[in-house]
Amino acid sequence: MLTDWQKIGERLFLYRKRIGLSQADVAEAAKISERAYAKIERGESNARTNTILQICGVLQITPDSLFQDEQASEDIGADIEAMLATCSPKELKTISRLIEAFLDSTR
Repeated sequence: MLTDWQKIGERLFLYRKRIGLSQADVAEAAKISERAYAKIERGESNARTNTILQICGVLQITPDSLFQDEQASEDIGADIEAMLATCSPKELKTISRLIEAFLDSTR
């Protein structure tokens, strides 16, 4: 689990940009000051749990996506590869279409 507030702030920045919100938008929706949010995003302040939960709700992410280290992400990738290795060509094609549809819906 990450406790490096700088890295957490970088992730907040990326998630915020991905959905096209400004710092002011996130702060207002999370019911915190813009200055407080900016400090969290720059890694200059460690936020309380409730504040992190509010920000995650605004950014439509889970706290895990902020605090999970890269090794856990690699483990998930390995698990997916193992599952895909057991699929038939027809199942792989269906999975591919599902992934494409999901990605199209998030853009």
